[in-house]
Amino acid sequence: MRRATQRSTLFLSTGLTCCALLGAGACGPSGEPTPPAAEADAGTPPPAPPGSPDAGDGIVEAPEPLARCQDSDAAFVRRAYLATLGRRPRSQDEVRLYTDLIRQVDGGAPRAEGAPLSAGRRHAVLAMIRASQDAYLRRWSDFYLDSLRVERSRESAVACFSTLLSADRRKAAERVRREPARAQGDVFSMLDLTLGSLESDDVSSIYIANLFSIVSQSFMGANADPVKLELARRENFGARFSGAYLHRDIVCLRCHHSEASVTFDPDPSKNRFFPLPGLLEKSLFSDSSGPPEKDGHDGVARAYGVFRYGGFALSSMVDAEPLPVVLPNAVVRPWGMRSATPMLSSSLLAA
Repeated sequence: MRRATQRSTLFLSTGLTCCALLGAGACGPSGEPTPPAAEADAGTPPPAPPGSPDAGDGIVEAPEPLARCQDSDAAFVRRAYLATLGRRPRSQDEVRLYTDLIRQVDGGAPRAEGAPLSAGRRHAVLAMIRASQDAYLRRWSDFYLDSLRVERSRESAVACFSTLLSADRRKAAERVRREPARAQGDVFSMLDLTLGSLESDDVSSIYIANLFSIVSQSFMGANADPVKLELARRENFGARFSGAYLHRDIVCLRCHHSEASVTFDPDPSKNRFFPLPGLLEKSLFSDSSGPPEKDGHDGVARAYGVFRYGGFALSSMVDAEPLPVVLPNAVVRPWGMRSATPMLSSSLLAA
């Protein structure tokens, strides 16, 4: 499960600040743009010194002031604002406030080689978060809404991710993280859980609970064969899971995976195969090309079999009546989750 937010924000801010500022000019030691030098009013310009671009005897590197501008504390603060709070600084005074903080903490000492952040820059990002907590939560809750591929067109999904129900959302996030799905407690929504996880600096609860949110919501079908409808639902769930959690498409693994790809070419100028280290697909499916066929059953269908809908998700108490009562409560909501979240069969939550 992913563990992110404040610590990941620090690294994300660092990566963004390493990019060159668009339209950046030469800067002074403070990181602020310096005005161009005034041109001479008269006289013949002196000849270009050897080694300069005008002399035409080669290419020279960018001057040192430009490099300082692109990696200055002011540039870092501007990029960190966008990455952390989802907005740009409202004024130059905001930038100066945090650049002064960085200089006071660091004392002018250079950042250690290989260190992602100096102590001053780390304190500056944390100060941004504390000063604008609402903006921080809004920016990153939207990020996880996109990361989990929540269907905004579905009314039930939107209600679950936009309704506040819990008075103690950190406690809800802790219950999802520590207790089984059958454990009940105060009601909460996915929005409560997302905000509580961000405040706790552990987003694993979001990814755990969202699995139940995915499988419990599906399309109804139109006069479809029950078996084909169930398989279609599983394929839909599996595709959403593979995209949001694995960043893989099982169908595409037949031709593209970490071991080989049809885009490989021994000619470096034509090669389009750049695999990541490790064999993620093989560790998940026992074969890099995806789950193999077994006993006449398609590998993809076998992999998606875990995303069962029939007998698992219930849209009303009427659907629960024919279910066998295996546990004291035949129908439960995972951890007490509410707000347009369908009920689930407790017999399948026993494990």
